[in-house]
Amino acid sequence: MKENYIYPAIFSKGEEGATEIRFVDFPDILTYSETDDIDDVVRTAQDILALTIMDYEAEKRELPDYLLRLLKYRAEIERRINSEDN
Repeated sequence: MKENYIYPAIFSKGEEGATEIRFVDFPDILTYSETDDIDDVVRTAQDILALTIMDYEAEKRELPDYLLRLLKYRAEIERRINSEDN
């Protein structure tokens, strides 16, 4: 297992007041944190992400490549900007 992974998380308040935690690259993950302490919410997100990565690796599933997706997105944006300039 690598030492560090980078995956964006989205935090939002749910209807019941709990903080929803979602991961862009793992859309099947939705978890909640009952605390308002952002440090605890981030720790919860890190724990859930670590468990998910361990599951993926145990099942020999390929992890999403966030950085590759980001580079492709950036290239597409630059292509669109360049095409508008011409």
